[in-house]
Amino acid sequence: HEPGNPNSLSNNNVRAICEDDEGYLWIGTYDGLNRFDKAGERFLHFTHDDSNPSSLANDYIREIYKDSSGCIWIGTQGGGLDKFITEGSKFIHYIPDPGNANSLSGAGVIAVLEDSEGYFWFGTSSGLNKYDPDTGDFTRYRNNRKDPTSISNDRILCVYEDRNGTIWAGTYG
Repeated sequence: HEPGNPNSLSNNNVRAICEDDEGYLWIGTYDGLNRFDKAGERFLHFTHDDSNPSSLANDYIREIYKDSSGCIWIGTQGGGLDKFITEGSKFIHYIPDPGNANSLSGAGVIAVLEDSEGYFWFGTSSGLNKYDPDTGDFTRYRNNRKDPTSISNDRILCVYEDRNGTIWAGTYG
């Protein structure tokens, strides 16, 4: 980050990096999302704007993930999940709705995975979520102290699919 230079990185605290199909680097910081153009050696910034519902949901970026179709998913701290739509440079938001069990379970999205069957797994600060892109449905996996087979902790730090198709979730504690 170079103060006063609008073409520099927005913040030196980098939490996530991902390369898209066109060779741009997406860099998530505590102060927004940056897309680095290697050829032009400049950063394009994406930030939250209260007056623009298609802007980034939150400027604190925790995760960036490119799916098999080339879409970029952005996990934020407190703003839920964003999916970047290239046409119009806009973001689609997925946020928790306490009254809707078919929504994202937490506003802090720390991990994203697309599995071999095309489902998405989102690790949040409030549980693990499985998302079906065909139906738009979320399935929530939460800790239940009365059920020893439930997920061990609701704070999901990473998600991984092994070669047998088993989904693994790393939790805090």
